Amino acid sequence: MGVLNFTDKTCITLGTCALALRKFNKYLRKNVKDQSASILRLWTTQCEFVFAQQLRRSQQIFAHYAKIWEERALRELLRRFRGQVQRHAKGFMLSSAALLTFDWERERIELESVQEHMDDFQFLERLQLETIYCKRCEKRKLIDGRVEGITYCCCPKNVTEMLSAEPNVYTAWEPYIEQKRMITWRQEIKPGLFAYKVYVEYPDVTAEDFLHVQIDVEYRKKWDNTAVNLEVIDEDSAKGSNSHIIYWEALWPKLFANRDYVYNRRFFVDRSRRVIMIVNKSVEHPKCPAKPHTQRVHEYWSYMVIKPTTAFNKPGVSFVLTYFDNPGLSIPKYITTWVAKKQMPDFLRQLHQATVNYAKAKRQNETRIIEFWDKHKDPGFEYPPDTLLGYSTEDFNEAQKQEEESSLQQAKINEMAQNGFGHAATQLKVQPKSQAVFDREDKFGAHNYHPLPVALARGEGVYVWDVEGKRYYDFLSAYSAVNQGHCHPKIVKALTEQAQVLTLTSRAFYSNVLGEYEEFVTNLFGYDKVLPMNTGVEGGETACKLARKWGYKVKQIPENKAKIVFAEGNFWGRTLAAVSSSNDPSSYAGFGPFMPGFELVPYNDTVALEKALQDPNVCAFMVEPIQGEAGVVVPDEGYLRKVRELCTKHNVLFIADEVQTGLARTGRMLAVDHEDVKPDLLILGKALSGGVYPVSAVLANDSVMLCIQPGEHGSTYGGNPLGCKVAIAALQVLVEEKLSENAERMGQLLRSSLRELPTDVVSIVRGKGLLNAIVINPNFDAWEVCLRLKENGLIAKPTHGDIIRFAPPLTINEQQLEECLHIIKSTVMSFVSK
Repeated sequence: MGVLNFTDKTCITLGTCALALRKFNKYLRKNVKDQSASILRLWTTQCEFVFAQQLRRSQQIFAHYAKIWEERALRELLRRFRGQVQRHAKGFMLSSAALLTFDWERERIELESVQEHMDDFQFLERLQLETIYCKRCEKRKLIDGRVEGITYCCCPKNVTEMLSAEPNVYTAWEPYIEQKRMITWRQEIKPGLFAYKVYVEYPDVTAEDFLHVQIDVEYRKKWDNTAVNLEVIDEDSAKGSNSHIIYWEALWPKLFANRDYVYNRRFFVDRSRRVIMIVNKSVEHPKCPAKPHTQRVHEYWSYMVIKPTTAFNKPGVSFVLTYFDNPGLSIPKYITTWVAKKQMPDFLRQLHQATVNYAKAKRQNETRIIEFWDKHKDPGFEYPPDTLLGYSTEDFNEAQKQEEESSLQQAKINEMAQNGFGHAATQLKVQPKSQAVFDREDKFGAHNYHPLPVALARGEGVYVWDVEGKRYYDFLSAYSAVNQGHCHPKIVKALTEQAQVLTLTSRAFYSNVLGEYEEFVTNLFGYDKVLPMNTGVEGGETACKLARKWGYKVKQIPENKAKIVFAEGNFWGRTLAAVSSSNDPSSYAGFGPFMPGFELVPYNDTVALEKALQDPNVCAFMVEPIQGEAGVVVPDEGYLRKVRELCTKHNVLFIADEVQTGLARTGRMLAVDHEDVKPDLLILGKALSGGVYPVSAVLANDSVMLCIQPGEHGSTYGGNPLGCKVAIAALQVLVEEKLSENAERMGQLLRSSLRELPTDVVSIVRGKGLLNAIVINPNFDAWEVCLRLKENGLIAKPTHGDIIRFAPPLTINEQQLEECLHIIKSTVMSFVSK
């Protein structure tokens, strides 16, 4: 079917409108008529343009939809369009006088109207709690609380029970897209039209730069290839308003371009919540009537809430964008789906790169960027101190001062190095200010970690000091790698003495130290053999290879059919094998395809475990006695004994991952010792070297260990003389100083005191020995708690959003622990008083 031609009735309608205007003009009094004659002529012409534009636009749309819909549907659409023209023409013309000026008092976006969106991060956290992500089908589904023993999945090949949530404000949002550092929900506002809520993380840009990229219209013209035209057409004169009217003509989505918008934009900074909000709402403005050949969007709004990870001028930002866009015409579902799933992520990637480039241009003193920055670096909001504030000029000046000091210091280093004072230059280099340390890591290092903003320079026992000399209690212990305390003199002595004799031979030759270490560690833990490695994840990989080899040689599993079962919530590293066993999207998303032969069962569920072990192709079950990275999840009493019983019953190897829980951390030498069970394979790491040198180990008896023959597994550094001497000393410290007993006693004191904290802030306390965690109530921010702990002299770090691990070195004494408990209590109470 070709393009439809319009009848003469439409042209008559245009003539009728023009004639009506002239008749109206005839009866006006002369003085009014003289003043309004030019206005009426202008709007008569404009009316004709608008109708002509609608006609031409409709022809374009009909040409496209003719391929999709039947002729009858097109004629019905034409009939309705003519009716709309006839109904609205008179009102459109008579409203011309009212549109001559823009009423800022009426149209200004007030804080009260957007207040609920200031808490979008808390809303999103609750929204995530109401949903769960399925790794197999890669979809997020709504649930009503997690129930043990149920696998939440809706895959066609793995259909299991799903719980339906009661309808509420959260269930109205449908999980839609999940990618690395981006999650999207949507909610149907009108039939076929959705509002979207998008959560995104940018770890390498600052909130200040991100805000300026949003409000710098001239800069956006350079990077946004969807913006055909972008202009600021009006500005609110009220002081501190930060409100502008923006005209935006968009080539987006490309199949339905061009569309244009006129919207009111205002931004707020709420330092009490540590967020920035940018609000956009469509509006009518006399300076910008609709144009021919362009579809005006009259219903558009967006709320972007930006939250810095640490500070507004430091790297790390996340944001929640909630938006709705009604294009004013019916768009096929496949187009809206394509826009949401393809073009929006592409646009967000452009936005991220634009912010990175903006920061670079600012550092290079690009003139226009610097002028814009100087104009907007301190918006100067006129609000009470405890509510909305602009950027702190003092903070900006301090950051600028530190950057200048860092530049002068680097110049001095370069000059000394050129003059041959290499050693002095090195000494000077390790003492920069904290901000300079952050900036250098951010500039030259990969952005695969999100550290707490503290730059450490020295450690001793339970203490660490930052580059400014401030002392902190260490309540993370490098994820339990420094159980013996920082820089233990016996371990450091072993390192330095061996480093002066022999550091590395590789396993191509024997060394006089490896056998000494192997005898010591196997006797201590009661196994026949040890296979030395370097890191915890290497130990996990080694244990998996041993288990598969045993499965084929001893259990006689058919070739390439061996399976290893893991517990949900596990974490043993970030290699491809390790993330293949994970059910945490932050670990595995974007790294597929994954290792075959890995299966998951719920943690602390022996019924599900027994069902999995009945498969004759299962060769091993690998589990953490207490799940550390998952948030110090302690299983029920008797769980490990039942695991041992089931593995023996079904001829399956029991692999205990004690990299974090072992070596006295939980009040026993091994966490499995709490239930007097012995695994078939034992993985050790972290504190095996006291935090001085990377050393790990896998222990097993001959029936398992000797399944691997020469040339089938190894490591250049595994079992090196330096690592062996350090490991012997580290293990001796654990035994000689009775650190297991101290961890048990101090842990009981720690947990009993933590349980006295107000439950409206700390909802759960759990742990064993000195491996403990508190769960922060969703109404509060665990990251903010850790920042305040740091300011008060104790460093810890959140995991999984709302959990904070408390794991100090095992050498801590009662007096030191009491000081730490005082810091923790005063910090938590500061949130209560707030």
